[in-house]
Amino acid sequence: MKTEKTKSGNKLSQQPIFRVGVVLVLVLASFALVQQISVPESFGQYGYYRGDSVSEWADMEVAFADESTSCAACHTDRFNNIKTTTHKGLNCQTCHGPAEKHAKDPGGSKPTIEASREFCGTCHFQVQGRPETAVKQVNLDHNGQVNCVQCHPAHAPWSKFGGGTK
Repeated sequence: MKTEKTKSGNKLSQQPIFRVGVVLVLVLASFALVQQISVPESFGQYGYYRGDSVSEWADMEVAFADESTSCAACHTDRFNNIKTTTHKGLNCQTCHGPAEKHAKDPGGSKPTIEASREFCGTCHFQVQGRPETAVKQVNLDHNGQVNCVQCHPAHAPWSKFGGGTK
């Protein structure tokens, strides 16, 4: 007499470990498929880099001017003045934005002249842990809501306080 198994729980496909394994295989296969679709073809051409990146950067429009030739050529007084102040380490375009178009067509394109307290605060807000020797930190709540450049001209920040540079 043969005995038939009446329990269907012995089938492999119904075991919890098998189900977890199937899910894991599906997740790994999905990851591999997404990776193959999303990784650019030129990836790895130059080690861990995308080969097309070089030509893409070369094709981009130049936005920043060469400060030492472009800015100094027309704005000699301001260029030389700022190089004697606390802002001497800054490129003109740090505050005025990209200036290549202005350098090529001074009348047609004007650089940004930002004068808000928030803009000055990007460097000068008091930040705990920032060494005072790195950047002069200021409580920007002083003097009401007057823009910083009204008392501290950016090209000579200390000039209104007895002249000279600090």
